Amino acid sequence: MVAARIVRIDERGSLYVPFRVTVYASPSGEAATIAYDRPSSLLAGLNRPELDEIGALLDRKIDNAALKVAALDDLALENGEGAR
Repeated sequence: MVAARIVRIDERGSLYVPFRVTVYASPSGEAATIAYDRPSSLLAGLNRPELDEIGALLDRKIDNAALKVAALDDLALENGEGAR
């Protein structure tokens, strides 16, 4: 588990795992926003170079997940299903 690796390298990493992600609707309710902490930015604050690679990996995973959700929403709109 990635969180365990982070904490083994630096116990202060437990302040940052799990990483926070939120999804919220726009005021009109017609769109949604995904907001999240960038793991690489949080872990950089620990000044442990061995966490840089882990942070970058987690950034890519979260970015890819967000892109997949956005693509699903775009597909739903193309199919006339409206915004989720």
